[in-house]
Amino acid sequence: MAQKKLSPEGEVLAAHMAATRAAFQVLISCLQRNGTLERGEYQEMLSAYMESVKSTGDPMMLALMDDLRRSLLD
Repeated sequence: MAQKKLSPEGEVLAAHMAATRAAFQVLISCLQRNGTLERGEYQEMLSAYMESVKSTGDPMMLALMDDLRRSLLD
């Protein structure tokens, strides 16, 4: 299945999300390695936060947070 060509703005957003995802993966890995963070704890707390602001949060922000949460699942 061919991927659609992204607009320049879409390419910037995709690159930003990829960099954010990579940075969080490294941070989470480091925190888990030294015992500060349990496996799956970050994703669980991010889900809880998203639920708490669902009615007042910006839908685009929530969608981006959900994408980040899903990409970090073990």
